[in-house]
Amino acid sequence: MNGMKVYIYMIIITALLFLVYKIRNNLDGFKIALLQFTLDLNDSFLRSIVLLSGGNLHAVDHLISRHF
Repeated sequence: MNGMKVYIYMIIITALLFLVYKIRNNLDGFKIALLQFTLDLNDSFLRSIVLLSGGNLHAVDHLISRHF
């Protein structure tokens, strides 16, 4: 029962984050907005991992996607 509550809360939090992202970036539709949200989130995770491990962001610039 507790695991199901956590799962539902995580879905609600993710949906709210996506909605805020979509509104702040003036995006219409769902598919392209979701793709851009996913790519930006992936880039953010990659940057955080590189910085937390003491790495250089310029050395991994080719891994960070350039989209839209």
